[in-house]
Amino acid sequence: MRRALLCLLPVLALAACVFKPEIRQGNFLNDDTIAQVKPGMSQGQVEFVLGRPMLKDPFHPERWDYIRYLNPNDGSPIQERHVVVYFKGGKVDRLEQPAEGNTNNEKAKDVKAEDLKTSDESGQGPA
Repeated sequence: MRRALLCLLPVLALAACVFKPEIRQGNFLNDDTIAQVKPGMSQGQVEFVLGRPMLKDPFHPERWDYIRYLNPNDGSPIQERHVVVYFKGGKVDRLEQPAEGNTNNEKAKDVKAEDLKTSDESGQGPA
């Protein structure tokens, strides 16, 4: 009996080591934080709202890429989100959410400065 218990103890100890933590990488991006980015915002203001970009391309300094990757490890699908902020003269010109980078059932969106105007500025609701 004691021998069986001693053999079973290491097996149970190894079985407890199988825990896989959730893998989260990148910036926390959701529709609310992305909606806070408005045309004419400075690069510092965008960095305050969305955080530091995952990629600042030295060859395209007017483009910042924000990427979110989540692997829940519980059988749920992997979620990826990609948002690109384009600047013109140091101010936000447009936002882009490519379809190939957004696997969490998000459609591609290319939002230009004109589309980001609020209803107060344009006199109409969003386009």
